[in-house]
Parts: sequence; C-alpha cells; structure tokens
Amino acid sequence: MSQRRIPGRGGASGSPGPGGTGPNAGARGALLLGVAVILGIILLQQFDNDIDTGGGSVAATSIPDDGDTTSTTRRVGLTTVPVAPTTTARARAKADVKVLVANGAGVRGLGLATSNALKGVGYTTLTPTDTTVDIAKTSIQFAEGYEADAREVAGALTLPATIVTRLSSPPVAAADLGDAKVIVILGEDVTTSTTVAGAPTTSTTRRP
Repeated sequence: MSQRRIPGRGGASGSPGPGGTGPNAGARGALLLGVAVILGIILLQQFDNDIDTGGGSVAATSIPDDGDTTSTTRRVGLTTVPVAPTTTARARAKADVKVLVANGAGVRGLGLATSNALKGVGYTTLTPTDTTVDIAKTSIQFAEGYEADAREVAGALTLPATIVTRLSSPPVAAADLGDAKVIVILGEDVTTSTTVAGAPTTSTTRRP
C-alpha cells in the first residue's frame, strides 16, 4: 500500500519546512548574533577614541604665570584696576625758593652767615632773624608744596633730611616770617661755623 506525503511536513531527509525551523535557520541566527556583537564592540571602541582625542570634551584653561611678566595693573577681586603711578614733586630752581634763616643756637652771627651761604649758592634769602626762644635742635620747616626744596636746603647745609618738617608754629616773629617758603631754624646742636656746598665757610662766635 503506497503512502501519501502530507504537505508542510519535513521529509525523511530533515529539510526544513516552510516555517524555517530547521538546523540551517539556527546557524543563521547564531551568525547574525555574532555579527551584532562585533559591530557593538567596534562602535564602543570608536566612541572611546572620540573621548580620548577631545571630541565633545571641555579642556582646562591655562592661566599665565604672573611671575614671568611685568604688568601695570593690579587685581581687585575680579576687576583689573590700573596701578596709579607714583610721582615725586621736583624741587624748584633755587632762585624761586625764598629762605628765612632764624638763629636759635645762641651763636652770634650764625644766622647771617648761614643766610649768606645759602644766597651764595643761588637761593633767595630773606633778612635773617633770631628765634623768639632758644632752640635745642636744628630743624627746617617748609610751606605747602615746598618739601622737595626744603630737603635740598638741608642737603646744601650738610644736614640730614630727617630734620625737614611741615610748617607748624615756627618760633619766629610774624613780622620777620614774611612770605618765606623754607625756614631754617638753627639750634644749639649746630657747630660754631656753617658750611654750605659751593659757599665759603664762615666762622662765628657764641653769644655771651
């Protein structure tokens, strides 16, 4: 008795039917899975390379070292403010500086000798006078704006610049003060002779 073949079923050779569930279908699925894994690995490696080479990353900003450069500005908080230049007033021409010498050293003629010596190097000197009281230490006072000139007068008298001070109640009669801009107040600490750079030395004697 002959057998009839039923459509849709696999034959004796094990060939897959229309549903594709045979051995060849399983092999193709495994192959596709392997290809997908390989592609995933390649994509991940490419992504990592993009990160390493700076793609889409934020680079750190370098700040110049201020120690290697010279700047004319200073930083205040987050604001840069220009540094104010320092200026030093320059001394005037000697002829433009009126100097009064007040003798408080108790040495006769010392005021006149000092005044003449300063006049000899170019200063405009007023009539010398005596102080209203005895003075222990020599000082030089200056009117507003004449500090540099007073320091030059101190240097001309070979006196230290530390004795130069702002004008403040000089021990001189108002009538004698006049319009003096620099006042040399000779005290008992000076010697019995006065020396001015560029002028002759004049000897004096102490008052009795």
